[in-house]
Amino acid sequence: MKENSFKEKIALVKIKDNDQPFGSFFGVKKFPVAFILDVSIDLLNVKSDYQYYIEMKVNSESRISNPSSYEKVPFSIPQEDMIFVKDNLGQSFITGKIGLIVDKSDSCAVEINLLDTNQKLLSSHSTYFYFGERE
Repeated sequence: MKENSFKEKIALVKIKDNDQPFGSFFGVKKFPVAFILDVSIDLLNVKSDYQYYIEMKVNSESRISNPSSYEKVPFSIPQEDMIFVKDNLGQSFITGKIGLIVDKSDSCAVEINLLDTNQKLLSSHSTYFYFGERE
């Protein structure tokens, strides 16, 4: 394993819809269907009081309308909001929302990227979904 392979990582992403875990497979009676999803991102060994960026993307096999899908959001976590701080690195989490409009039966992925101050990719996490038409 390379040196610092556990520094500045996305440890876990939790996605919810109406306070319920967002499942991997959906039967939909009518398209398009829209969701406003709550996203919680656990961060491993991040610097306190340092400006990072979170980028949330939605990709699909065909097309998913999502005007905010490539937005980069800056954030910084004060040291007092972190746990298990050692050598200015600590554990924390951030939350946000992402809109998802599915036009037709399709597979898609929500990709979350952690970027540094210079917007260099530090860590990435993808969660995959399938939306199928049901009768």
